[in-house]
Amino acid sequence: MRPVPDLPTVVNGPFSEGPTEGYVHVNTLDDPGGNLDDPGDRARRLDDRAAVDIARLVRELPDRQLDDLMATRVRDAVLDEVFRGMRRQIRPERTPDTEATIHWRIGGRPGGGDDTYETVIRDGVCTVSSQLTHRPRVTFAMSALTFLKLVTGNVSVPKLFVSRKVKVDGDIGLAVNLASLFNLHES
Repeated sequence: MRPVPDLPTVVNGPFSEGPTEGYVHVNTLDDPGGNLDDPGDRARRLDDRAAVDIARLVRELPDRQLDDLMATRVRDAVLDEVFRGMRRQIRPERTPDTEATIHWRIGGRPGGGDDTYETVIRDGVCTVSSQLTHRPRVTFAMSALTFLKLVTGNVSVPKLFVSRKVKVDGDIGLAVNLASLFNLHES
């Protein structure tokens, strides 16, 4: 498995390998603001901007185009960006006593299989890895499209659970309340 890089992946140009008509172009370097001489400040701004861009992309693109997007080489960059964003989007005021390991199985990987990630919430901090090293309190399994809609606030866990678009194994209470632990970029 590949490690989730510490710095944001910057995607310039289209999220497609073929024709780009009808696709949203995301450039996280536009108007980065802040102190460009401070690498930490620039990285934080790029993280925030990329999260907003991904949320907008999920809200605006039809499901078919999002499915097509997640079947390209850009899938890894999008998923890594989302998980990196979780580290910054955790709400410490809502998680001071929370200790939870969450495993994510995101299906539909080109060539078969799932992408797996682990988020660990402890003492108001969220860490992320592509290695599943801790025993999970809850495990989510879903398609990439469903995952993107969930983490951008475009759909809730209960709605996904009822529609059978997500499989949840473990602490259902944590699963249902997970969104409240993060600042989601809602539509």
